[in-house]
Amino acid sequence: MSINKGKKFTCNKCNTKFYDMGVKDPKCPNCLLEVIKKNEGKSSDFFKNKKEDQIKIENRIEFLESVDLQKGTFRNLLDQSIDFENTDLFSNGWYVVESKYINNKIVEKDASHIKLNSIPEMGLISFLSSNHFQGIGNVQAETLVKNYGFSFIRFLNDNKTFIY
Repeated sequence: MSINKGKKFTCNKCNTKFYDMGVKDPKCPNCLLEVIKKNEGKSSDFFKNKKEDQIKIENRIEFLESVDLQKGTFRNLLDQSIDFENTDLFSNGWYVVESKYINNKIVEKDASHIKLNSIPEMGLISFLSSNHFQGIGNVQAETLVKNYGFSFIRFLNDNKTFIY
């Protein structure tokens, strides 16, 4: 079985040969890498004139896992209990809700939500192996999630030092 890599190109600037992988207007990977290295450590225009405490995330979300559907009890990633006013439409699993709909640990009755088809472990692995946590790569992130699951978030949130 062969993989379709698209059309083969040669960069006019550096003569690197590369495939377009089916992307419109392909860019040379070597030239892009040089641009990234050149701009490394520089702030983007968005952050240039803003202090760290002025940057604000507009929409925060909560990942909620159903614990007891009869009582309408769910728990978030920090293992805090969250209740839904209306649980008629729910089944076991994971849900995403905007934080603005959660007041006093109760999700408003008409709050929109998304049911996830699977546990969002890949997102946690991707987050842990990102630049936010120096020294944690993809393999170590997978090991942490495999061994601790979402309880690992509690370790991060507790501000305690631990050795693994």
